[in-house]
Amino acid sequence: LDHVAGAGAGGLATVQTVSATSGTTCAGQSLSRSGRISTQSNSNYGRLSNVGIAIRTIQIDRKLHSSSTWTANWSSVATTSAQTGYNWSRSFTENPAITTTYDYRLHYLGEAGVAASYSATLSLTFLKPCPPP
Repeated sequence: LDHVAGAGAGGLATVQTVSATSGTTCAGQSLSRSGRISTQSNSNYGRLSNVGIAIRTIQIDRKLHSSSTWTANWSSVATTSAQTGYNWSRSFTENPAITTTYDYRLHYLGEAGVAASYSATLSLTFLKPCPPP
């Protein structure tokens, strides 16, 4: 696919969207987020434009919001075969000793003909105690 206009060295460009990039809940409770990974919407891609990346593993990296160091491949989520709407969903749960914000980013490693990509960073806060004093 390297001859397709708009494709990069890794193949067709992919894009990621997430339902929300921030949120707050009590420690031990979960925050659910959904998203979609698909090929880029590009008229040069023809029928491969805006196609969901189905039944693939998306890696999740995590770090403390105050840190610059990511823990790569901390967890993962699988995409569904849905071609419209979101094609992955994940609940995030942390139980820190004090109120803590964690950042998460989802990344697709790519494969032959389809490029790798990263999502926007999700910043999720887990309150302890809850509600805070």
